[in-house]
Amino acid sequence: MYDDKYMDYRTAYPKLAGLDAAALKKRNRELESQLKAWRSQSESLQKTLNGMASSGLPPAELLNQLGGLLQGVTDREQEMAAITAFMEEIENGAR
Repeated sequence: MYDDKYMDYRTAYPKLAGLDAAALKKRNRELESQLKAWRSQSESLQKTLNGMASSGLPPAELLNQLGGLLQGVTDREQEMAAITAFMEEIENGAR
């Protein structure tokens, strides 16, 4: 089966696919800022949860919060990979 990452990213991120290089760079900077904050929050929350591990099951709300943060990080990383692919496409003149 043929795998076309550009087509996959265009399908998953149609709004990004239509942006120019400047707009893609701007969005990438926004995502980098979000990722930095979310990673910091998730690391802090993981430390808190690790500290609670010896006392039994941690509160569900903390586990849900961590799950949401980690999913958000994954989503942002995927969007950044799409931006990188679109930037490569622009640089190669394939658009």
